[in-house]
Amino acid sequence: MFLLIKLLLFSLKINILISASSIFYHRQHYSDTIAKNLYLLAHESYFQDAGRCIPKNLEGFETFVFYTNRVLVCDKFKNKCGFYVLASRIEKVIIIAFSGSISSTQTLIQTFSSFRERIFYKNLGLVNRYYVNSFERLWHHVKRVFYEPLFKNFKVYITGHSLGGVHAALAALNIHLSKLRKSQDIFLYTFGEPRFGSYEFAVNFDKRIPYGWRVVRGSDVVPHFPPCKKMREKGLNFFKKNFGRKRSKLCDPYDHNGYYHHSREIWYPKGTTNYFFKCDGFPKNEDFQCSDGLVFNKREILYNLKEHRLYFFHMVKHNYEMYVYRADGKCNIEINPKNRRGLLNK
Repeated sequence: MFLLIKLLLFSLKINILISASSIFYHRQHYSDTIAKNLYLLAHESYFQDAGRCIPKNLEGFETFVFYTNRVLVCDKFKNKCGFYVLASRIEKVIIIAFSGSISSTQTLIQTFSSFRERIFYKNLGLVNRYYVNSFERLWHHVKRVFYEPLFKNFKVYITGHSLGGVHAALAALNIHLSKLRKSQDIFLYTFGEPRFGSYEFAVNFDKRIPYGWRVVRGSDVVPHFPPCKKMREKGLNFFKKNFGRKRSKLCDPYDHNGYYHHSREIWYPKGTTNYFFKCDGFPKNEDFQCSDGLVFNKREILYNLKEHRLYFFHMVKHNYEMYVYRADGKCNIEINPKNRRGLLNK
């Protein structure tokens, strides 16, 4: 009897410790802690053998196990896209992380794709064709985790940076549409995600994925591409209209043909080591008091692109060795210049 009581107390102590150290405690509101940790997973997705050693080498993910990763050719130009999956039976959470663009060729293809005719996706609205087609190459492999009996009814967190953010959003939507999880069990965190759908699509997306957040760092220009249609300014005289100081304009929430963001923006105006704003103003999802109010010019475009490349730099730097060097079969990292990890396209 005494032994049984000791075992019960030990079990209770372990559960309390796990609960206290749990990352996933803030489920229905934006969490800076969750965002930072998920970004580390999104950054990991750019490298070969992504995700395998996260449970051992990244603090906070000790209860997770590596489930799978895949790198697939995702367009006719032989560009690659990737993802990986982690799961925790203690947290009762599945995490899916999607890779962003690896090559300049893939980035150019995405840029030009914004000028092509879009498709009417799942009867929800217009969506960029390239993003849909590249995502569909991955989806068949991604959804397998939801048929695992061990992970039944687990909540799912989905993340990605840039192109990976678009794929993460499409995954969240398809998980719901396929009835693999209910809306309240799907949580989406994206970083530097470009626009990829119409206003109609954004409205329908938000109805189905209410717990979605788009994190934007400073003057990162990618979340502002493709440009939304701007509202006309009334009451300006000829001089102010044509020769006045350049300023941004509101995205038009009444335009159903252009590009428009889904989900609420979370803006870190001074970089991701500082404070942030939850952008709930007008227009919805394109709050003019947040990053949409910025003016971008050609002279600063290189800086704006630099803002896009790396979010939460201090946390990435803290885990530098994990990203730079390969791990052996037991996930021990060998710090050696000749043992550097490659990117997905290598």
